[in-house]
Amino acid sequence: MTIDAPCLDCGQPIHIEMRDGTVIAAEPDTIVGHVAVPFRKWAEQLPFA
Repeated sequence: MTIDAPCLDCGQPIHIEMRDGTVIAAEPDTIVGHVAVPFRKWAEQLPFA
């Protein structure tokens, strides 16, 4: 899977390549991900965490 998207903070391009749930390439190498799930519902969303 390949993901090309803008950073929602600064608008710079982000490129991520994944295979079998593992990130195999990322640009820039300082990418940080955030999960938009309230902590109290985290256990309900474990397959996506």
